[in-house]
Amino acid sequence: MPTTCNVSVGRTLIGGIIPGIILAAMLCVTNYFFCRHARYEVEAKKSNKDVLIAFKEAIWALIMPVIILGGIMTGIFTPTESAAVAIFYGLFVGFFVYKELTFKNLPTLFYKAALNSAMIMLLIGCSGPFGYIMTTNKVPQLVANFLLGISTNYFVIYSIVLVIFLILGTFMETASIIMLTVPILYPIMTAIGADMVHFAVVGTISLAIGMATPPVGISLFATCGISKVTMGEISKKIWPFLIVMTLGLFLFMAIPSIVTVLPNAAFAK
Repeated sequence: MPTTCNVSVGRTLIGGIIPGIILAAMLCVTNYFFCRHARYEVEAKKSNKDVLIAFKEAIWALIMPVIILGGIMTGIFTPTESAAVAIFYGLFVGFFVYKELTFKNLPTLFYKAALNSAMIMLLIGCSGPFGYIMTTNKVPQLVANFLLGISTNYFVIYSIVLVIFLILGTFMETASIIMLTVPILYPIMTAIGADMVHFAVVGTISLAIGMATPPVGISLFATCGISKVTMGEISKKIWPFLIVMTLGLFLFMAIPSIVTVLPNAAFAK
């Protein structure tokens, strides 16, 4: 999304910090009330000593996102290269720090990773022909003309674009949606005065929500494969969280400063 919107990846990453914290807090509150309503059992409160021990054991895992995001933001490696860095770091920690990995269980580990990746790649492969059909039928152009025909109001156009992202994210892979729609939507968003860093962050959030929306959310397929639950089971439980995330999405859309304040401060001349 940042590259397609002609904005830096660093600005976009920094712009997503505050929205990420807000969404995390909203989801935690939702989860609290959801668990209270379902009357799930509560574990005994941990002591400060136990918390410090758990933090010490998890510190190597917590360093991974710092290395990945720090490397991308400082220009040490690209987002694609960060995936390779994460793999080698994970293998190093697994073998030499936690010592839970052995050469014996590597084939099983690679098999499970390939299986989960195959599910997602199958959806990505199917999204290609779907995108081709939409392009040959000039669907993006029709959408652009439709949007401008409805209104030129900032909030109306922005809301419609986000709803489109939410719907498309349910059926298509994120990269395909970005490549298919953003080149068409970019001049429209520029015309209504939208900040492109803001659009990149908010658009990414809307696509992420779509990826977790039944019936074909890619994130749900990956989650089901890892957690060993069915799509039907997870779909029944996810709706409160999707509603909360959607409310947060439109909050960020309505108040652009939530997204832009940190990038503007970090990259101020």
